[in-house]
Order: sequence, then C-alpha cells, then structure tokens
Amino acid sequence: MSAVATAARRKTPPILLLRILMLVPVFNLFLREAIHGTDNDRLWFAFNLLVLWLIAVVTFGYPAVIIPALCLVGMAFLWLLETVR
Repeated sequence: MSAVATAARRKTPPILLLRILMLVPVFNLFLREAIHGTDNDRLWFAFNLLVLWLIAVVTFGYPAVIIPALCLVGMAFLWLLETVR
C-alpha cells in the first residue's frame, strides 16, 4: 500500500509540512476545515490568509511584501521552464 493511500485512509495529508502544521492545535482547526470542509470554508481560509498577510504588511512593512514576491519569481521561472520544455 502506498503512503498516499495510507494517508488518505487515516485522513491525514501526505505532505510533510501539512502533517507538521496539523500537530499545532490552532493550525489543525483551520487546515482541517480547508481540506475537508465545504467551498465556503475554503473561501474563509483564503480570506484569513489574506488578512494575516495584510497584518504582516502593516506590522513589518516592505519585507512582508517583497519576500512573497521573491518566492513567486522562483515559481514563475520554474513554470516558464516547464512550459517551454
């Protein structure tokens, strides 16, 4: 039996980062609703992430804007390489 099938049977996410975050009670509540909840729950999860990011921008300023942008640049390069190949 594969690890993904085992994780699906136990209702735990197969990704290591998600499994670690599910051990924290507050994140467990939000992630469980986002993974197993309705579409409305997923929209509220996305809204909560947006609000947390805006609070980080207000608190930390420019670094809270530039660090996600720099991460997206790497993702864009990988997407371009995959598309062109």
